Amino acid sequence: MKPPRPQRHSPGTLKKYPHTNITEKIFSCAIKGHSILGPGLLKNLYEEAMEIEFKSGGIKCIRQKQIEIKYQDSSKCSLWFLFNLL
Repeated sequence: MKPPRPQRHSPGTLKKYPHTNITEKIFSCAIKGHSILGPGLLKNLYEEAMEIEFKSGGIKCIRQKQIEIKYQDSSKCSLWFLFNLL
């Protein structure tokens, strides 16, 4: 007889980590995409696979989103950051 399988979430886990469900979905998409494609490919292929997995899993995402980041609302220090997936 096998011992009972431990629960993934203890009763207090969702209170402590409120984004556990979406985090697990994201990791699942990443693992699935990488396991299908395998290692050693270009980043863009993995990015496209992630977008496909996100959309099939009901996760909204935007590819190659550029966002301006300012330091302390200063016009002297303004940088642009490119998110692969947002």
